[in-house]
Order: sequence, then C-alpha cells, then structure tokens
Amino acid sequence: ARPSPPIRSEGNGTTHEGPYGCSQPDWTETAIQSPLRVIRRLLVYIIITALLLVPLFPLMERFLCRPGIEAPSSFPARRVPQPSAASHGESHCQRKYQQRGDQSHAARGSTPTDTLAAANELIFGHPSFREPQREAIQATLDGHDVFVLLPTGKGKSLCYQLPAVLSRGVSVVVSPLLALIQDQVRALVGMHGTDAALAGIPATYLSSAAPGGHTERVYEDLAREPEPLTKVLYVTPEQLLNNARLQRALQSLAHASPSRLARVVVDEAHCVSSWGHDFRPDYAKLGTLRAKLGIRVPMMALTATATPQCEVDIAKLLRLDPRKKMFKTSFNRPNLSYSVVRKSADREAAFAQLVAYVGHWPARTAGIVYCMTRADAEETCDALANAGLSVGCYHAGMSAERRARMQGAWQRGGSAHGGISIVCSTIAMGMGIDKPDVRFVAHFSLSKAIEGYYQESGRAGRDSLPSECLIFYSPKDFARLCNMARMHKSGKSRKREVDTARQMKEYCECTSSCRRVSLLSHFSETSSADLCKGKCDVCTPPAQPPPWGPPPPKEKARKSRARASGPAQQQQQQQQQQQ
Repeated sequence: ARPSPPIRSEGNGTTHEGPYGCSQPDWTETAIQSPLRVIRRLLVYIIITALLLVPLFPLMERFLCRPGIEAPSSFPARRVPQPSAASHGESHCQRKYQQRGDQSHAARGSTPTDTLAAANELIFGHPSFREPQREAIQATLDGHDVFVLLPTGKGKSLCYQLPAVLSRGVSVVVSPLLALIQDQVRALVGMHGTDAALAGIPATYLSSAAPGGHTERVYEDLAREPEPLTKVLYVTPEQLLNNARLQRALQSLAHASPSRLARVVVDEAHCVSSWGHDFRPDYAKLGTLRAKLGIRVPMMALTATATPQCEVDIAKLLRLDPRKKMFKTSFNRPNLSYSVVRKSADREAAFAQLVAYVGHWPARTAGIVYCMTRADAEETCDALANAGLSVGCYHAGMSAERRARMQGAWQRGGSAHGGISIVCSTIAMGMGIDKPDVRFVAHFSLSKAIEGYYQESGRAGRDSLPSECLIFYSPKDFARLCNMARMHKSGKSRKREVDTARQMKEYCECTSSCRRVSLLSHFSETSSADLCKGKCDVCTPPAQPPPWGPPPPKEKARKSRARASGPAQQQQQQQQQQQ
C-alpha cells in the first residue's frame, strides 16, 4: 500500500499533496468558509443596489401616488387607495400632497398649505379656493349632508370632485343629462394641475346607452377588492333608482368595512324641484335612496339657481339632515350687463336685428344664441350662416356624435380650423357648459322662467371679464309658452309654467326697475341699483337705439297711420313732411 502523502500548510489554507504532485484543498474547511463568502458577497450586492436605487425613490413614490386614469371604455392598471382624512386616517398620497404643497409654497415665499390646498393646486391647477369651496369640501369630508348654492361659474363642481379624490371609495354623482355626464367624465379624465404625475381623475358613468363591454367593466371595478379604482361614478336619477344591479353594487360598497361608498351627490339639484313633480318623477324619489341602501350615506346637493321655496323643496325631497351644512353666496354677477330690446313681429326683420347684434362683435367672438324650439334653433342658425357668420346648431334632437362634434368645434373657437364662434341652441346647451370666454348670450326667444334665464345667461363671462346678456323680446313668445304649457301640461303643472312665463314677461316689459335688482329680488336677495353700476339698459339707457333695436316709436306710429289712411291722405301727409 502506498503511504499517505505528506500534509503541508499553506498560507491561504490547509492543503495536501495529491497524485502527480498536485496540491489539493482540504474540502472540510472549504465547506465551512463557502457560506461566509456567499453572505459577504450578498451584503456587498445589497449595499451597491441600495446606493443605486436611493436617487430613484422619489420617482417611484411619485408614480405610486398617481391617481388612476379611467377613460369611458377602460380602467387604469393601478392606483393606491386614498382614504378620507376625516374618516379613515390620512393616506400616504395625502401626505405627499401636503409635502409637495409645502415645497411649492415655500418656493414662492408663502406659508405652508394643507392637504386640501395642495390637492387643489397639484391636481386641479387652482392656486387657491373660492368662497366657500374650502368650507363645503371640509363639511362633506366630515360626513355632513351639504347644500351648496353658488352662481354659475363659481366652482360648484370642485366642491364634490376634490373630496372624491381624497375620500376612500366611490362618490356617486346624479346628473340630469347624458350629454352633460359624458362631458364631465371627459373633463375629469383629462384633468391636469401643476403636477403632471397627478393628472387625471378616475371617473366613469353608467347608462343604458353605453356599450355592453363598458357596462361590464364598470361593474367589475365596483366589485374590486380592496376598493374600486373609480372615484367618481356619474348616473342619471332613472338609472340610479331603477337599476337593480347598480343598487346591489352600491349596497355592497356601502356595507363594506370600512364603507367604500363615500357619498351621493345631486348635481343641478334645482331639477329635483322643477322636474321631480311631473317631467321626471324619479328626481322626487332620490330621497328614498338611503333607505334602499340601508345605511345613511352622506349626501351633497349643488345648484346655481334656487329660490328660497326651491331650497326648501330640494331639502325636503332629498330628505337632507335638518343639521345640514348650507353654503351660499350672492347671485350677483358683477361683470355681466343685462339688456332687453323689442323684437320685430316680422320674422325677416327679427333675423336682421339678430344679425346686426351678432355682427357688431369682433370676428371670432364666442357667443350663444338661445332659441325656444329645435326648429327655431336651426332656422336661426341658417339666418346667421347666410349672413356670413361662423355659427353652428346644437339641440337634443341631434345625434350624440353630432352634438359632441358641434360642441367641440365651438369650444375650439372660430380661430381654429373647423371651429365656430357662435352656437344657436335650445336649453340643451345650458347646464355644465364650461367655456370661460363667452362674451355674449342672446335670447332670441323668451326663457320659460327667470331661474332658467339666470342659468342660461350665466354662461357668459365665466372668466370674470365684461360680457353681455341680451333678450330679444316679443309678446308673441309669451303666448307661445302659454300655448305649449296648455298642450303638454295639466292642472298645477300648467298653472306653474304659465306663472313662471308671466314672471319672465314682466321682467322684460319693466322699464322702471334695474334689471339686476329684478333678478336678485327673484332669489330673495336684497340689493339696490348702486350694485348695478350702470350695467343694464334701465340704469343706463342708450343715447340712441342700437342698430339691432326696434324702429323708433314715432316711426312705428307714422307707419301704422300710413297703413290706416287712404292713398290721398298718404300723399297729403308726405307733402306736409316735405314742407
């Protein structure tokens, strides 16, 4: 037997001499040292990786805090839940709004802001709140029933959109018109503030007119755990109260722990009072929703036009808490001027008046011409187009695609390719139209009520720049409104519509009281002519009739006498005038 090879010690470990004179390691000791080398290498790799990733942490955090963006046909891939600061503790994203807001305000040398102000600026792009947006937002975040009554253009929508972003779960918004709903969804999805990473608010809608695939995706998201991606869900009152599947989905959200149904919002709440009694009875039944859900979900009602009686009616029909938080400001729009001119009884002469008024504005000036019926809107549009004006037509009888195309062209303006400056519309273009630079609103026929006129005229001057509101008044329009009420209404509804039309007639015919004072008094707001500052045709009568006004009274009287007299008398009158 060959003797064992001698063992020799090396400086780097124990080895022995193997066959052919080669040295080999002692595998017993090597097996002990190998895990130590692996652990040491892992620690080195971890340290190097951490050093490389530290600069990327802010970018990763910014991406994870980004709200999901939801188009009408798809849902976002990810979103971090954002619980309400009032009910479920401050979320991580809310802390980021706070930090970023503090940094941005510190850069400007101002005092640090809070979560609400930071979210308002970073997501919605507003440097500050208007009165009383902040208080209304805080009240709904605190779980109160809230009633918001603000004039057109004063930011009602923010009062529920910002809380929807900061609250856990879904905010359900009841809106009257599908076209309005689709416009608002597009606006929220495309929303961008000062922080591009926080662009877009996950909003969607449910409608019987929506494609089946869209509807299924909405319901799948409502059932998502731990909570839906959607923050704002728009529905009509009919969809909300008559869709059993939607009610079951909302019940599941409301009874989750914690609740994933943040609140129910009734936008354009004046429809509850004006339409709920006959035209759309489901509006009057919205107050039963909380009983159907089996839980008292916070409710918010918002409108720009409500008389004191209408306020009481809304609160009663919606069954708002008697301890509700009420927020309202003055109805006065100081940048708007109000005028009324007599419209000629002759159709062609009336169109000539309108063409003269619209034509005196600089080219590409944005304006709206309201008409009583769809046929009136189309005929008026043709008259303006024949005069070479940039005009389009908009009413509910048009297809949704055509309406969207027409509204898009008007939003772009006459200076853009394919854009238009003026739109002739029925009341279909009333609620929710958000074009800030409308310089004039002309009513070529009488509004059905002062509330409607206030809202429609309020489309002008949303950018707070001087704008005009003009009514072309004819007693024939009042007669038409009364006839329409008698044909389509009965009982109390008929009387109510005739009475509201008569109020509008009296407003137009009154030449002794300031137009602004008359409007504000209708909403039980005390004011004086000093508030008008000459911005109506009563406080500051024109020195001479404008080109779009009626013929002078003397001229009208002379013409009427000429028609009543015979040829000989007309010749004698002409000779007297020449002398």
